[in-house]
Amino acid sequence: MAMVAIPIQTCTSCADEWLLDGETGFLVKPNDIESIKAAVMRVVNSSFDCEHARSKNYKVIESRYDPINLSAMAST
Repeated sequence: MAMVAIPIQTCTSCADEWLLDGETGFLVKPNDIESIKAAVMRVVNSSFDCEHARSKNYKVIESRYDPINLSAMAST
């Protein structure tokens, strides 16, 4: 996400805390080749608003990487 890539991540991780499925990236079932293929094809075929996703994802990274926020989270 920090490198402006569109994330395609298994739904078994904490990815749902970082992205909105279908809006800022894709959550796929583990080992489900068809759902992975469908997510990749949406990005490749431009049926997905990549610029919107990149912009929103970069804001998430900025806010979570902010040293002040990191310090506050570490002290709790």
